[in-house]
Amino acid sequence: MDKKTQRYDRQLRLWQQHGQHALETASILLLGATAAGAETLKNLILPGIGRYTVADHQNTTLGDVGSNFFLSVDQVGKNRAQSLVELLSELNEEAKGQAVVRDPHDIIQNDPSFVQQHSLVIASHLSEPDLLLLESICRKSNTKLVIAFAYGFFGYLRLVGGVHHVLETHPDQIFDFRLDKPWSGLLEHIKSFDFEKMDAMQYSHTPFVVLLLKAIEKWKSNHSGMPSNRQEKEQMKQLIRETAHKDILDDENVREALANIGRAYSPSKPSSGLLAVLSRPEVEQTEPFWRLCKALKQFIEKYGELPLAGVLPDMKADTDSFVALQTVYRQKAQEDITKLKQLIQGNAIPDEDIQRFCKNCSLLQVIDYNSLENEYKQTQISQDELSESVFYFLFRSCNKFRQEHGRWPGDASEWEQDIPKVQQIFENLLKSFGLDPSGFEDQVHEIVRCGGAELHNIASIIGGMASQEIIKLITHQYVPTDNTVIFNGVSSTTAVIKP
Repeated sequence: MDKKTQRYDRQLRLWQQHGQHALETASILLLGATAAGAETLKNLILPGIGRYTVADHQNTTLGDVGSNFFLSVDQVGKNRAQSLVELLSELNEEAKGQAVVRDPHDIIQNDPSFVQQHSLVIASHLSEPDLLLLESICRKSNTKLVIAFAYGFFGYLRLVGGVHHVLETHPDQIFDFRLDKPWSGLLEHIKSFDFEKMDAMQYSHTPFVVLLLKAIEKWKSNHSGMPSNRQEKEQMKQLIRETAHKDILDDENVREALANIGRAYSPSKPSSGLLAVLSRPEVEQTEPFWRLCKALKQFIEKYGELPLAGVLPDMKADTDSFVALQTVYRQKAQEDITKLKQLIQGNAIPDEDIQRFCKNCSLLQVIDYNSLENEYKQTQISQDELSESVFYFLFRSCNKFRQEHGRWPGDASEWEQDIPKVQQIFENLLKSFGLDPSGFEDQVHEIVRCGGAELHNIASIIGGMASQEIIKLITHQYVPTDNTVIFNGVSSTTAVIKP
């Protein structure tokens, strides 16, 4: 085992080598060296992100040191971005970091190409006008955007990804037995099992897939189709029980067969969600994923089914029986891979990518992230959902206050005087969306009392959540949230909303 594999062993079990490669070739830009931004970067540097850049023009203050674990007292008065990179770089020498002493506002307004050279941008505590322009810049270059910040006892996370596809959703198991459509090779393999000539030990180590297919074959010999009602399905279960060896002591495989019989009644066909993905206009794009989707669409039209996944879950069986059955499934999967490969148009796609696509295509997903522009114009939140979403509107109210006054509400000696001002902004914002703002005076008081301060423990939580979602976006593995997460540290609750 090489040094890199030893270092990243645990995470390689989660997203494998190709996921690690995606991380190592990614470039992250943090606009705003906040505590939440630092915690997010920490959790990306440790697993080996390729490059990261921190852009900030402000100098480190004692307040920054109190909330940001990656700033120290001796850095007070020095540039915040440079100070942050100095300590972050000690975490992993393989992750290359740099600091840029520039105002994020200036970068967004005057240097969009600087943003577009990165694969993902993390924005923290930026104004709404800057966020809208930043989103437009990122969309043009297909750069992912994640907004994350901590605000007192509360936190905010928003994914702005345009169209994002997830190939490897990582279900607990992939069940693709084709019990309703066994191919000739599988049927020939099943015929090699003669229950009448087996002893109890041999029968108890026969894979449950064999028991199921034997029972289905026997059922079809006396019926025109599969069981269609409750009575017939119970008869099928009884048929499986009757095939059990009379001297069997361990009937685990029989119980597995009974537990999985329902899969025989589910047609092996593409889901409506998958067909919707394959009907998207993006299948005409030249990106490898969409070319594979177009080939998959043609595969389904030509063969009437999906490529076989070619994997079997753990089951009660002896080694020889399981390996023999697994070989049959893998051979069919390889045949389907070859068929799909012949349908791919354009430049060649690596075989391992095609194999991975065929294995996971039945569960692939595509997420359409709502734009900030649409979100700011018209919310999807109803009055009934307002209680768990109220801090979303309070964050926006505080942002508007900051635009008008040049500081966060509450960040003054007479902080109580900001309460009615934020209350008015909050009420106007909700009324503009047809929502009733009454009954939230305590929450307004609490958000002003925060004074825009970042608490390290809250920033750490937001950084953990943000980095997890960023890894999903970069690797196209696991399903990321859609699209906003609000963390309430007072009640220790998390709400996932779509404003």
